[in-house]
Amino acid sequence: DSALQVLQPFLDEGKSLKREAAALALAEISHNQHLADIAAAQGFIGHWDVVGPFLNDNKNSGFSKVYPPEEKENAASYKAEYRWEFGGGSANNRELELTWGKASVQNVQGEMHVAAQMPVPIRHAVAYAKTKIHSTGERTARLAIDMRERISQKVWVNEQVVADFTIQHNELGGSPAARNRSEPRHTRMVKINLKNGSNRLMVKTSTFGGDWWVGMRVLDESKNEKAKGVTVAVSNPKR
Repeated sequence: DSALQVLQPFLDEGKSLKREAAALALAEISHNQHLADIAAAQGFIGHWDVVGPFLNDNKNSGFSKVYPPEEKENAASYKAEYRWEFGGGSANNRELELTWGKASVQNVQGEMHVAAQMPVPIRHAVAYAKTKIHSTGERTARLAIDMRERISQKVWVNEQVVADFTIQHNELGGSPAARNRSEPRHTRMVKINLKNGSNRLMVKTSTFGGDWWVGMRVLDESKNEKAKGVTVAVSNPKR
């Protein structure tokens, strides 16, 4: 905690080598035990509630479907069809019973590996993630959304759609070597209106063959720095 307080001014900055170095130093000091809270200190969403998978395919047809979490966000559980898409197993579909589960990002850059949160193996799938953002007053901020190829994301803030886009295969260019490192990546900036108090953020995300990660950061409306007066969830209680 004391190290975090000392380095917090660096963590507030936007794209900055100092911020990245400070975050990595804190990760090393904590023996990588508090990656999500270090991410949250930079304004990244560090903790999520996640539910999935819902059906998708290599054409991404599942992303346009309205699955139960969009209609009944707080239901105790959801029924979902599951299709085995790997060799050596049965191709028959079966039904899953899904519930919201706690998840944290896997690095100080605020990225959550969505596939790793799924209760069954997936190749093409849709999932939902939600969290809350607290604001000390009404304000406009920006949401920086990390995107990769063959991934779709739809984002709601307080019931309003603020982003809805798909990145196709080869859309971002890059060399074969970069693609082997899960690059290239793209950051999409969208403006969001926050009310005083708690604000609900929900994401619908899909993979149709891409490396399935979600990463978001709340930034100042115009400055390249963490939004002041805005906090994101830290230290989710364990299930």
